[in-house]
Amino acid sequence: MISALPNDLQLDALREIANIGCGNAANALSRLMGGREVRIDVPDVMAANVDDVVVRFGESKPVFCISLAIEGDVTGQMVLVFSDHDADVLAKLLCGPRTGASVVDAVSALAEVGNIVASACLSAIGNLTRLRLLPSVPHLLSGNARGVVAELVGVTRGTARAVVIEARFTASNAPGFSGRFFVAPDAATMPRLFRALGL
Repeated sequence: MISALPNDLQLDALREIANIGCGNAANALSRLMGGREVRIDVPDVMAANVDDVVVRFGESKPVFCISLAIEGDVTGQMVLVFSDHDADVLAKLLCGPRTGASVVDAVSALAEVGNIVASACLSAIGNLTRLRLLPSVPHLLSGNARGVVAELVGVTRGTARAVVIEARFTASNAPGFSGRFFVAPDAATMPRLFRALGL
């Protein structure tokens, strides 16, 4: 929850560092998938509550997410969100064509996606700001969009607001897939981030 919303200059700065971080994340994801092209939209930065973000998915749409905490000089939450179908496509791409791949293999592969993508993103932002940023151990869960988003924003009601950065990425070539990448920095540590950016 935040007590004061960032100004336009600060939001532009967040969007720019998110663009750099997510670009690194897309490159890491591309390498994981054998060089398939992964495209990423320019990240959207919003002061959002649970209801604002849920509406982007659909209230009861089933989703699969890989959640990690941001630790270090800036704290917060990072979540990769996929539809159940896209999570299945990605797991099969990562596990390869072998017929013996188990559910455990798929879950482990998706957890590794979260770890590598988050590390690439935070490393790029850390290099730019000279801040120490590390991802926690990934946590996987599935359910409806509201439950996943509530965990990200950190509230269960639609009244409190948080700064949320959203990026969408898509992979080309058959089979293609798409997903979303959310970052919600903790309000208490955002001033440290803005100082590192000279704001």
